[in-house]
Amino acid sequence: MSGNPAFVLSDGMPGDLLPVPAHLSLAEQKDEGFDAFKKAKKLVDLLYPKVKIFKVGLALFLAAGGDIIRYIKRKGASVFLDFKFYDIPNTVALVSKEMVRSGVDMFTVHSQGG
Repeated sequence: MSGNPAFVLSDGMPGDLLPVPAHLSLAEQKDEGFDAFKKAKKLVDLLYPKVKIFKVGLALFLAAGGDIIRYIKRKGASVFLDFKFYDIPNTVALVSKEMVRSGVDMFTVHSQGG
C-alpha cells in the first residue's frame, strides 16, 4: 500500500468532499434527498484506481451503512475505518474481530480505554 494516496470520504469535518449535513438528522437527510452512499460511490469510482485507500468516518458509515465498505472492497481498494474505538479492553477486542471480519483493512483504537 505504500506510495498509494489515501482519500477521506467523510469524517464530518468542514472541507471534506462528502460532508454529511450536520444540521440534519439521518431521517431529515433522507427527506432532503441526501444519499451518502450514492455520493461516496461516485467519488470512489472517480478516484479508484489512482487512490487505493479510502478512509470512512463514522458520519458516512451511519448514513451509508456497511454497503460503502463492501463497495470499496469490491473495487479492490483498502478501507480505513476511523471510529476511534475507546472502551473496556474486552469490548474493543470484540469490535476489532468484527472489523476484521467485515473486511476493513485498518481502524483506529485508543489504547488507554478501560
